[in-house]
Amino acid sequence: MSEKLRVGILGGTGMVGQRFVLLLENHPYFEISAVIAGPRSAGKLYSEAVEGRWKMTVEIPACVKDMTIISSEEIEEIGKKCDFVFCNETFYVTGKTVGKFFNIPAAVEEEFAAFFKNSGHIVFVNI
Repeated sequence: MSEKLRVGILGGTGMVGQRFVLLLENHPYFEISAVIAGPRSAGKLYSEAVEGRWKMTVEIPACVKDMTIISSEEIEEIGKKCDFVFCNETFYVTGKTVGKFFNIPAAVEEEFAAFFKNSGHIVFVNI
């Protein structure tokens, strides 16, 4: 693969999102291009948003430390920055955010998977 795929992490400031940041930090095929979170963290630098809440045993990776967090409401911005988005279970199950990406109500996993399979929208990978 000559170019890395640009990925976003929805819910990237929580514990699962933090772990995913570490997993993707030096990945050979993926580059973190966006960290996406709710209104409490949106607009902050990643390091500010996780200050006092960083649960990992290593330092915050340089690739996200000074990245500005994108609001989960900024669908078009996320689409411009990402080839696909990893989504942690908390965001996925609530449907409060994920459904907005496709203008559909919160859906069960099978319905949601069937919807994005043939759409031209951002692909979510539930982690």
